[in-house]
Amino acid sequence: MDTSVRIMKTAILLSNGCLEYLTGIGKLQIVIFTLDHDEVSEIENEFLLHNDINYFTLWCLSKGVNEVYAKTVPSDHRKIFQKLDISIKTADELQSDYLYNTFILRDEHIHP
Repeated sequence: MDTSVRIMKTAILLSNGCLEYLTGIGKLQIVIFTLDHDEVSEIENEFLLHNDINYFTLWCLSKGVNEVYAKTVPSDHRKIFQKLDISIKTADELQSDYLYNTFILRDEHIHP
């Protein structure tokens, strides 16, 4: 029996129910899935004004987010997340992602 604790928090960036860009100004919906041994143990729904990458990365760290799903991420922002040990998945990488495809059902949500 595996007794190790494996908790992962994934933040999915949405706008109007669709996968959203990491850049931009305006209200951003973020759904955070907490996974415990590959099972969803908690779902949080938050709204942020995300016009500043520094604020957003600090928010991710304060929430314990390990992974962010976004439509696209500029390369300079990706480097910031890498330094903070937060992985990024974009629309192209989510085509076969189990968590994303389980909770986001329509194809138009994933395609840029």
